[in-house]
Amino acid sequence: PGFDADHEGHGGWRDDQILNGNTKYPNDGKLADWLPAAQPDIVLLHIGTNGLDPSPNEVRDILNVIDAFNPDVWVILARIINRNVYSEDTTTFNDNVENMANVRITNGDKIILVDMEDEAGIDYNLVSDTPPGEMWDDLHPVETGYAKMAAVWLAGLQEILPVANAGPQ
Repeated sequence: PGFDADHEGHGGWRDDQILNGNTKYPNDGKLADWLPAAQPDIVLLHIGTNGLDPSPNEVRDILNVIDAFNPDVWVILARIINRNVYSEDTTTFNDNVENMANVRITNGDKIILVDMEDEAGIDYNLVSDTPPGEMWDDLHPVETGYAKMAAVWLAGLQEILPVANAGPQ
């Protein structure tokens, strides 16, 4: 209840499964299938948590698929959140993805980088800790953490979306 199903999120899938499909769910397709069906103008991409690997290559390949579908699609690409117990591998992955994305941006890709790891301000302690943090488990925040992530997404969206004129107040 209250969950917005209008998205192409796939909980628990790794980035390689987003690219190539997931043998556990063969009828769910893959990125190259979802893009034509959804016709996105903007993609919010927070990927790499599952099957964490310091290489940005699969994120690069995901961006290549998006570009092949439509090079005018904007991608808001996140430095992913870290974990309840700080993971240097997550920060290394984020640094590698950011470096790869910056090269693409320099070459004209429509990418906005957002920093969920640090700028969201998530308290990485568990909600069950004393004092309580904003992580439900090692990987997932609670509602207050997700609200902080939403604010970071909004800031990224505001960089590319037109500003509405609501008229005099």
